[in-house]
Amino acid sequence: MFVSVCFGGRWFIVEVLVVDSQYVHCKVHNLVDDSKWCLTVVYGIYVIQETNVLWRGLAAIAKPVNYPWLIGEHSVIKLIVSLVVEVLLQFCCSLGRRYKYSSFSL
Repeated sequence: MFVSVCFGGRWFIVEVLVVDSQYVHCKVHNLVDDSKWCLTVVYGIYVIQETNVLWRGLAAIAKPVNYPWLIGEHSVIKLIVSLVVEVLLQFCCSLGRRYKYSSFSL
């Protein structure tokens, strides 16, 4: 499955390579600078048997990876994305004229 995403003025194509009960593994292609990397978002189940399954799965997908690879726990990835969006919004709000809003009744 391929998904096109625009983020921060850059276009990315995200190819979902593996969907597992504990992770999603993707290849990301930045169309602006033609860079490519892998992204794996992990939702690890905190049961030792399932953790072993997770590590075996990650080891299996690591073998063919020949791009830079970002692996992160889903809440950490969510935090990073929200911080980037917040910075972008602050930057966008600093452009142009400033307007003041007030709400009052006559």
